[in-house]
Amino acid sequence: MLDELYTVFDTISSYFDVYKVETIGDAYMIAGGIVGDKTAHVTAVADMAFAMHAGAKLIYSPYNREPLNIRIGIHSGPAMTGVVGIKMPRFCFFGDSVNTASRMESNGVNGRIHMSKETASLLAEKGYTVESRGTLEVKGKGEMETFWLRGHPLDRRAVIKEALAAAKIALDQLHAYRKKESVESSTEEEDNSSVISAARRQNRHARPRHTNPVRGCQLSGEVAAS
Repeated sequence: MLDELYTVFDTISSYFDVYKVETIGDAYMIAGGIVGDKTAHVTAVADMAFAMHAGAKLIYSPYNREPLNIRIGIHSGPAMTGVVGIKMPRFCFFGDSVNTASRMESNGVNGRIHMSKETASLLAEKGYTVESRGTLEVKGKGEMETFWLRGHPLDRRAVIKEALAAAKIALDQLHAYRKKESVESSTEEEDNSSVISAARRQNRHARPRHTNPVRGCQLSGEVAAS
C-alpha cells in the first residue's frame, strides 16, 4: 500500500515546484522554495496538498477496502538545510518550521488540510479559501490559532487535474508490473516443480547407489537432499 501511495505522491510532486525531503514510515514530507520558482513556494505546497488528498483516494485500504483518507499539515517559515552523514548521506531540513509543520499534521483531521496562521495569511493573499479553526493547544508551541485550507483559485484546477491524471497512469503501470511479476513467478514455480518431479521419477527407477556423507548432505542417485 505504501508503495502505491508514494508512487502517486512522487508522480504528483513532479508537477509542482516542491522538493521531496523524505519519507518516515507513512509520513511524506515535502518543502517549497527549494527548487523552481522560489517566490511561489506557498502556492506550490498548497496545490500539491490538494492533489495529494485526491490522489490518496485512488488507493484502497487493505483492511476495509475504503479509499485512503489522509491528513496534511503545512507551515511557512525559515529552515536550515544540509547534507549529513557519511553512509547514505541525506539532504535534511532542520528548525522550528519543520517541527511546526509536523504539529499541524499530527493535530489535523483526516480529509482536511491543516495549517498555521503564517501559511493561512500567505495563501489568503493569493486567493485561496481559508477558515479559522480557532485556538489550539499545540505540544511544544503552546496556544496557536490554526486554519483549514478549504479551496484554491480556479486557475489552479488544470495543473492539479493534470497531476492526478499522471498519478492514475503511474498507479495503473505499477499494478500491471506487479501482475506480470506474479504471473512470471507462478510460471517459474510450476517449471521448477516439473523439474523436481521428473528428477524424483528418474531417481525412483535408478539403480540404488552407495551413499556418501558430504558436509551434511547425502548424495543418492541424481538428487541431493540436505
